[in-house]
Amino acid sequence: MAAPPNQNQGRIQNARPLSELRAGDRAIVQEANLDAEHAATLAAMGLCASCELTICRASGRGSPCIVQIDATRLGLAPEVAQQILATVITKPCDCPPEGSCGQQPR
Repeated sequence: MAAPPNQNQGRIQNARPLSELRAGDRAIVQEANLDAEHAATLAAMGLCASCELTICRASGRGSPCIVQIDATRLGLAPEVAQQILATVITKPCDCPPEGSCGQQPR
């Protein structure tokens, strides 16, 4: 699942671990520093390099990071979420819940 060396370096420079993203962030996975078994398991569930996902619940205090890929939600252990790097493409709105900023719902 790791990108070949020197490929997409501009995007990887801005990549952050999933464990550092906030709920509502949409991101594209850049690479995962996982062993082959974990990488294959996650790929079978739809989480692979270049996939787009949404953070449903950020990891914190040892809780899992919940991500959504298409119609599938996955719970990732904090240690796994720390090893998956992604680039944020859309940040959540910081407005009150009633959406007074006028952003279109996602």
